[in-house]
Amino acid sequence: MDIGPKPSGSGLLPATRVPVPRGAAEQLRQMIEAQQLRPGDQLPAQRELAERLKISRASLREALSALETVGLVTVQPGRGVFVAEPSDAHRSWRFGNRASPQDVYEARYCLEGFAAGVAARRVDDATLPLLRQSVLALREAFEASDVEGMAVADSRFHDLIITLCANPILTAMYKSVRELMTESQKLPMYASDGLAETVHEHETLLACFEAGDAYGASEEMKRHIRSAARRYGLTLAAIENAEARLESGVSLDAAQSES
Repeated sequence: MDIGPKPSGSGLLPATRVPVPRGAAEQLRQMIEAQQLRPGDQLPAQRELAERLKISRASLREALSALETVGLVTVQPGRGVFVAEPSDAHRSWRFGNRASPQDVYEARYCLEGFAAGVAARRVDDATLPLLRQSVLALREAFEASDVEGMAVADSRFHDLIITLCANPILTAMYKSVRELMTESQKLPMYASDGLAETVHEHETLLACFEAGDAYGASEEMKRHIRSAARRYGLTLAAIENAEARLESGVSLDAAQSES
């Protein structure tokens, strides 16, 4: 995947050319590629990285956290930062003591699938442009090969949907686990063959909001989350099977009442 401007001899672009900490994450990714670091190779100490990038240690930690989430590096306390093994992407989940990625995708499927339908009924001329802007930002980041920018725009889109519901209970539920939700959105992002699919799914969702199609928005959101889980290597078959059984039961009840 073309990552835009090439790094300097040090393997880093000047930190002033890109936003922080998102830009720092992109510069670190470029450094790994430019120096042809392999899984298991150690990056310089965090203090040195912060100095070379001309950013604070706090911004560096945030950038490393983003790269760890998508499985590019592993941060080992007391040892340092290492290029991750391909299989480490699934082990880099930072919230293992709270929930698994499977748990989060299942929760998102239920909560955001419902929220999308509610939001489609409540979107108006004042709020629809905000959704359009977030989807446009997602596409622009994709076309610029800015994966971190895509993650930011993706989170913005999903946050807006919850806000549009204007339901304080739903908002409180979402806020209590938003950090996990946002982290799960980043997980499939470095599967570069699925980035175009991600953009298309958001554009399809936007079309549902523009049409005020509540059922379509709900179904497209659930399809989007199923696809995101699949891109990360997970399946939501249990939920899908439960829904299929429920729908079959409803159909059977309806048929019996008509007979």
